[in-house]
Amino acid sequence: MIERQIVKPSPASGKPTRRRLRVLVKRSDFLRTFRSGLKIRPCEWLIFNYVPSSEFRCGWTCPKAVGSAPIRNRMKRWTRDWIGNRLKSDEIPPPIDLNVGFRAQPAEFFKTLKRTEFDRAMEKGWNQLLKRGIKPVVASAL
Repeated sequence: MIERQIVKPSPASGKPTRRRLRVLVKRSDFLRTFRSGLKIRPCEWLIFNYVPSSEFRCGWTCPKAVGSAPIRNRMKRWTRDWIGNRLKSDEIPPPIDLNVGFRAQPAEFFKTLKRTEFDRAMEKGWNQLLKRGIKPVVASAL
């Protein structure tokens, strides 16, 4: 399993602590989110597939129809960054396996997509996820 380290200041000492971003890497995990998971479509080009799990793990699906390699890498980087910023907040994400998928769009769509539009769509999808009853845990309550 690939783990990415997220730096978070400790509430007690103010020194940085590490929270790891767990990433989906096995094909079987992705297939489980697609086949038996629930779907949220915050907009026409983005889809969240998720299934309950014992911990928060995420992955992303960015097919070649999205664009060239630099564009697909930008979408994946923005997704990692957005989720990483969520993990830096005081809330612990819900225990789910989340796959963020990008759907094919007309030519040049993802090339001209602005970061603010991307963040707005991710926030809308996250809020829809929370409305469905998947609640994060506030770290101070632990």
